[in-house]
Amino acid sequence: MAALSEAVLSTLPASMRCADVGFPNGSMLRRRDAAISYPLIQYNSPWSASWIVADVDYPGAAYAAQDRGAPSPSVSVINPKNGHAHLFWYLSRPVHLTDAARLAPMRLLDRVRYALTRQIGADANYTGLLAKNLFHPDWRVVQNLDAPVIGHDLHKLADSLDMSGYREPRADTAIAEGRNVFMFDVGRRWAYEAVRERRGDSFDLWLADCTAYFERLNVSLADPLTMGEVRAIAKSTAKFCWRNDAQHAERFRARQSFKGRMGGKVSGAVRRAASEDARASARLMRASGCTMAAIAAELGVHRNTVSAWLSDPDLGNAQ
Repeated sequence: MAALSEAVLSTLPASMRCADVGFPNGSMLRRRDAAISYPLIQYNSPWSASWIVADVDYPGAAYAAQDRGAPSPSVSVINPKNGHAHLFWYLSRPVHLTDAARLAPMRLLDRVRYALTRQIGADANYTGLLAKNLFHPDWRVVQNLDAPVIGHDLHKLADSLDMSGYREPRADTAIAEGRNVFMFDVGRRWAYEAVRERRGDSFDLWLADCTAYFERLNVSLADPLTMGEVRAIAKSTAKFCWRNDAQHAERFRARQSFKGRMGGKVSGAVRRAASEDARASARLMRASGCTMAAIAAELGVHRNTVSAWLSDPDLGNAQ
């Protein structure tokens, strides 16, 4: 059985994302020998997953699995300043993530991630792209790097976890236009909220969040999109939300301030703000491949209204 350090080094991508703490320069793509010097690194490649990573943000996080009856992690990497940790489960057989890969293991991986996250109280919004580098001196590793690595079988992990609360999105819940609309409809609702957590971070990190989310969502489809299509939708969503988030935040503050002054009365200004949000959603749906009929059905307006919104030159900078 390989040592923990050997297992990590043998599964790291040849080129990988890395970053400094706080992301002052965003995330960077570097060759493995250079990336390994950064405190945050990418463990899984875009084509296969050998590690399940959970982000636990409370004191005593390194022992969250033990305390909550979850399977023991292969390694726990701690921030000694606050006790928060990243917990890693090493998969004895990696799960392949390419277009040609079997869907069942990818779906099982997603369910196991969900169950582990819920059971140990980890951050449900963590995408797992960048994690604490166990070789970096900023962190403390609980396990001995020279000891044999604890490997996990994905099916045995699933058998040991309670996955009853997992709700798998289904393609047949999409409106008639199909998979693209389904991906957008579910994904945009997540993105509108999630982008707020990236305020002050780099666009690269936000794009990585979106890509990871849409890739996981795609696995739930009976007939998944290609990875190229998924990443195009993710990029379109990421760009739109990134450009418009500051505008939306300011609009929200203005609405709240106005409500406070007027005793909560709905005003024309608030209604206009809501209309602008709907217009923004329409343009994003169109950029993601939705038809005007689908957009109208989703937003509850007439198709002619959608047409007018999309042709409005004042909204040209929203794409």
